[in-house]
Amino acid sequence: MFLDEKEKALKEEFEKDITDKCRSLVVKGSIINTAIYGRELEYYAQVYLQWKSIERHFEDFKRKAFHAFIKDSKQNWKLEKYDTETDHILNQHLERLEKVFSSDLYVGIEEKQIALIPAMLLRVEVFCRCAQQDLELFKSSSTILSKINKHTVISISTATGSGKSTLLPALLAADGYEKIIVTQPRRLACNSISDRVNKTIGKISSWAVAGARSKNDHNTHIMYLTDGLLTQY
Repeated sequence: MFLDEKEKALKEEFEKDITDKCRSLVVKGSIINTAIYGRELEYYAQVYLQWKSIERHFEDFKRKAFHAFIKDSKQNWKLEKYDTETDHILNQHLERLEKVFSSDLYVGIEEKQIALIPAMLLRVEVFCRCAQQDLELFKSSSTILSKINKHTVISISTATGSGKSTLLPALLAADGYEKIIVTQPRRLACNSISDRVNKTIGKISSWAVAGARSKNDHNTHIMYLTDGLLTQY
């Protein structure tokens, strides 16, 4: 949408400016010498295209499209009942992703920059779906993720059902961690928790127990394991 609108605007602007240039050349008398007229017009067109090319506007397109995706994602995965604190925390996460998306790592139109975009879009979606779960742990997520980033080991103590096994791993995935391993004492817990995460937050988890594993275990951010399998990963 943004590309189509900008392309149309640039075409209209080019047609107007090139027409004005043609008229100015005629007024100056350049039309008397067809060769000079042609060279001047060609040079002007080249300079214009260099400074007004669609590529020069591509970064602006990307940022606008990314912002629109964030807005749509918040709408698609919004809470049934609005909560000011949850929305504030979610906005903090999403604003940080927008800053990352504007960094040098994502600037450019080459394949290596474009290839990074799908993972960033997934991070937006996961953050929004984490907020939608309406768990108390999400309201502390900014602080928790900051501490995890700064320390090698941290201890988190919360009530049962707060989201330590489901929400926290998903938040780590949304924060950019590529491989999160969660241990469980029983085989059934690995399977059921992974299924719950995939149903509520997205297909970002897999599981493995002795003698069995999910089919997607090599393509997910989160892996649920029994304690005995931890050394194999």
